Amino acid sequence: MSFDWKQYLTLAEELSRKSTTPANLEARQRTAISRAYYAAFLSARNYLRDYKKLPVSQTGEAHRDVAQQFRLNAEPNNQTIADNLRRLRLYRNQADYTDKFPGLIAIAEISLELSQEVIFILENLQN
Repeated sequence: MSFDWKQYLTLAEELSRKSTTPANLEARQRTAISRAYYAAFLSARNYLRDYKKLPVSQTGEAHRDVAQQFRLNAEPNNQTIADNLRRLRLYRNQADYTDKFPGLIAIAEISLELSQEVIFILENLQN
């Protein structure tokens, strides 16, 4: 059975809502942003591979390529997916690599919303 990448979004939602200390809160928020990105990205990757039958790179270039595939389709839902993936990737990189992250809690919430929207659109495209 394949892993359901949407479970990363469920984990991200749980992480963003529970904390015990300020340091713990920051780690949880950063991890929530990262998992929200991967929930959306891997769901989008699998949609392209499984439903559109497109080859998807197994390297780091897949992050750019997946968003680009959606960008090439002018349909508004595809543009939304591409835009959300781009924003989520920027937030994920900031969460994973920068020492200071102003607005972390707000960005974590935005990341959850963007990821939810990507997954919702993908599920509707599959039907």
